[in-house]
Amino acid sequence: MYTWCRARNYFRLWAYLYVNWYKPGQWELWARSANAREIPVLKTTMIVESHWRKIKHDYLHRFNRPRIDLVIWVLTFRVIPNALDRMDAIRNRDHRKASASWRKAFKKQWKQLRDREIDPKSIQKYHTNPAMWTCACDAFLSSRFLICKHIIYCYDPITDPIVFFSRIRRQRVSPFWIDKQLALRPEYRKFRTITDMNADSDSESDIDPEALEEDELAVMDDETPAAIDVERFVSVMQSAMDIFHEQRAMGNMKFVEIFIAANARNQTLVEEIWRRKNQRTMPMTWAQNKHPATMYYR
Repeated sequence: MYTWCRARNYFRLWAYLYVNWYKPGQWELWARSANAREIPVLKTTMIVESHWRKIKHDYLHRFNRPRIDLVIWVLTFRVIPNALDRMDAIRNRDHRKASASWRKAFKKQWKQLRDREIDPKSIQKYHTNPAMWTCACDAFLSSRFLICKHIIYCYDPITDPIVFFSRIRRQRVSPFWIDKQLALRPEYRKFRTITDMNADSDSESDIDPEALEEDELAVMDDETPAAIDVERFVSVMQSAMDIFHEQRAMGNMKFVEIFIAANARNQTLVEEIWRRKNQRTMPMTWAQNKHPATMYYR
């Protein structure tokens, strides 16, 4: 990041990043490489983004650009008390009052993998170790929850799914999932190791936010090539519309039809901007726009 900022003369950006993210004491709070013995539960700034999204759309959805005193009041008397109650319920495993947001998605993915057919020979092919909860298959390496059909196949069927999916705990060290109902099949108990893995996972293991599905890298504005010929683009677009009007006046409807179909994305952009101008609620930070330019519209 330092090299990237220096190459573009972004000295103020690097000063901000260093003070808030990279200096000693801040780096350990978020960096994936800060602890070599554990895998990260939280990634980059997704928790901050998730909190902002929740505040804007759960508490400030009726206000566009609210006053700072209103925001402070909402944070003090609504957001923070509700967040504390929810965290206490999750820490105390009071699942009737609150449950970690990842559990529903975990349950769905577990059931999908459980119902898939598997060749027992693939256990050896992918060097699956169910006791250590590791596998070399592509599904495991890209899994949000570090599970795959090979590992699930090595365990006996769950006897009480309701209790299992509400009580299973995630660890930041191998084995990554622990529960009393996770019992290896007899033929795979040879993988059981005598290594003492700390089974007391942190309470933060329940805080695996849904924002995980959203930890994708966005292309920054500054990475756009600087040498963009705007004037030429405007001239070309105007010429294109002149040609369109000319062919339309001549009755060349086939040309008109193909031209409109080829510019469908531009129509999408205009429609999304119209909706954004007319909406009465605060727009989402990362809205699901179909056109990539919509999110940069001011």
